[in-house]
This record gives sequence, structure tokens and C-alpha cells, in this order.
Amino acid sequence: MNKLLIANNDIMKIDINKYHDYINRLVKKIFDYPQVSAVYQLGGLTQPGISDIDLIVVTKNDTNKYKKIDLSRDSLCETEEEKYMLMHPPFVIPENSINNLESFFYCSDLRLKAGKNYIIESENKDLIMTSEIYKLVSFLAHTYPRFYHKRSLSIRSFLTFSYSLKHTYRILQHFSDDFSSKEIEKFIKNITSFRKNIIENHNPEKIDISDYREEGVNISKIMIVHVKTIIGKLYDIKVNSSNDIYYLKNYNDVFKFTTQKSKYKVINENNFNIVELPIEFAIFILFPLNDLSTLTEFQKKYIIGKFDFCIPNNLITQLGKIKSNHDMYHNGFMNSRVLNGMPFELNTTLFWQYNLIDNLSLSNLKYFIYVKYKMFKVRRSLKQTLLSTAL
Repeated sequence: MNKLLIANNDIMKIDINKYHDYINRLVKKIFDYPQVSAVYQLGGLTQPGISDIDLIVVTKNDTNKYKKIDLSRDSLCETEEEKYMLMHPPFVIPENSINNLESFFYCSDLRLKAGKNYIIESENKDLIMTSEIYKLVSFLAHTYPRFYHKRSLSIRSFLTFSYSLKHTYRILQHFSDDFSSKEIEKFIKNITSFRKNIIENHNPEKIDISDYREEGVNISKIMIVHVKTIIGKLYDIKVNSSNDIYYLKNYNDVFKFTTQKSKYKVINENNFNIVELPIEFAIFILFPLNDLSTLTEFQKKYIIGKFDFCIPNNLITQLGKIKSNHDMYHNGFMNSRVLNGMPFELNTTLFWQYNLIDNLSLSNLKYFIYVKYKMFKVRRSLKQTLLSTAL
């Protein structure tokens, strides 16, 4: 890569007690809305000042009789310090989907803060395994391109998503007891030390994190290759075409699912990234494709290339259940009458843009138009690139 990556040192030192005080005020404010049935906290606060607050807001199914609520940071935060601690709006999920959340999203260290205590249902063994593969693929595909940011970014953001690979590595080891990587363990050790140093010591306003980025890219590739191996061992998948599939995930990243032996590099193309991934990943990110779901219609709209696989029936069934759970969640999220909440979504990160139309403000309209324009430019540029390559 050999390019400098300079991060802005935006770390704010905050006492752990301030986190707890703000969480208590935040939970009370959110739970006072009548359509909220529960508020959960997700994850921990291992390093105050770097850690952010992850909350899950569970909404009642009959939200139509309630007024809309705004979960934006501007609405929930009164000070810049509170905005810093919250970092992003709470996740939102309707109560008819909370039981199935683990089938499509990781929820570690889930703790009830207010309201009804829901039970996350455990699925059969085969579905659990397929669901874990689905989440591994989704999170790796989501995290890997983030190491290819522009030359300047937030040090806090970088430390947050880099550190998340520690959890991905742990999950990989659950699948393969004998899987270990000195490179991955070295990176985890280095990024953990870096997080500690950035909090405890005085650091300059601009920090060169090129070496950490290089390490993060390399261990992401190691994990991608290992997940590809796991999929090959577990499922008898036959690819009937040698053509690549392109998926416009958002206006920053295009996934290139390739059948070729690849180093899984990321290529910058006219201000967006083309992210190479194994063709098997397409099955878990894009399959099954049918005409019954708004979500799949969204995916179809942003796919270039033929989706041609022979997939064993048991895998089709399991992926169908995962997708059914997510579709029910997606539809509930869109109808929850909650504005500016975070969706549980990694693979189609722009589906929520249509929710902006429900809140007809000038800023939302401008952002909606901006997103549509950016996606149009990415699609046009990608097609031109593919055409010139074919010629």
C-alpha cells in the first residue's frame, strides 16, 4: 500500500462515571416514549474515551397509534461531550423481531436497561452454524474496506473498527479449534496497546497510522481466506460461471465477487473502492434472490453480473430462514415510526434512505438526493470501467 494514513487525534478523555450517568439519563428519556417496550445496552465500555454507547431500542408492534419519535444525536444529546459518548444513534428493532436478532447480527454482552426482558431464541444447530458464517462474512466484508479510507480520518473511528477484528478472530476459532495466526494475534496486541496509549498519554493532533492500517489489511485477508476455506468444507457449492459479480454496496464500496485466485485487494476507482471478495461470499451476502422482498429488489437493482450457483438444498433452507427473519425486521424497522434510528444492517447499507421520505425536512431531502446522485455516479463509472476492460 505504501501510502501515509494520517488520523486526526479526536480522543476525548472521559471518566467512566460520566458514561454511566449519561446512559441512565438517555435510557430514561427513550423509555418515556409510549411506543418503546424495552431498552438494551449492547457491548461494554472497556476504554472510556474510545468506547461508545451502543443501545438497542425495542418498539411495540402497534406503533401506528403513536407519534413519531426522533432518535438522532441532536435530539438525544445536550452537550458535545454527550454526542462524543453516544457516537451514533441507538439501534432500533420491533418487538416481533427481537427474538430472531442473533440470526443476522452479533449481539454480545446484551443487558436490559429498561422495560420488558425478551428471550433471544436459539435455533437448531445447522441454522446456528449457517447464521454464524453469514455474520462472519458480513462483518468481514463490512470492516475490511474501512482500512482503505482517505488520507485523513478519525483516530477513534479507526481504533473502534480495528479492535472489532479481535471478536471476529475469536469467532473464527470457534469453528476451527486448531486455527491460529501469529499475525492476527500480533495485530490485536498492537491495536490494544495503541488504544491504551492514546488514552493514557499525551499524543499529537495528527498521528501516522499507516503501519496499523497495513497490518489490519493483511489480517483481514487472512480471515477472508480462512472463512472461504470453512465455507468450502461445510457446503457443497458449485459455481456455474466464471464471470465476476459486482454489487454496489454503497457509494463508497463496490464488492467484486470473483472466481479467480485473488489476493483480495481493494482498488480505488474514481473515488470509490472495488473490494475483491471470494465468489462464495456472494451467496451469503446476496442470496436468496426472489421477488417477494423489498430488500432483495434493492439488491437486484445494484447487482451487475449473473448470479449462477448450484447450492445444496439445506443451505438454501437455512439462508431462507435467516433472510425471512431479516425481511420481517426490515419491514418492521421501516414502519416503526422512529426517525433517525440505526438499522441492524451491514450488507445493504442504503435501504434506510427511503425512511428519510417519512420525515420531509429540507436536510433529509438534500441528503436523499445526494445519495441517489452518488450511487448513479458509482454505477456509471463502474460500467464504463467494465466496458473498457472488456474491450
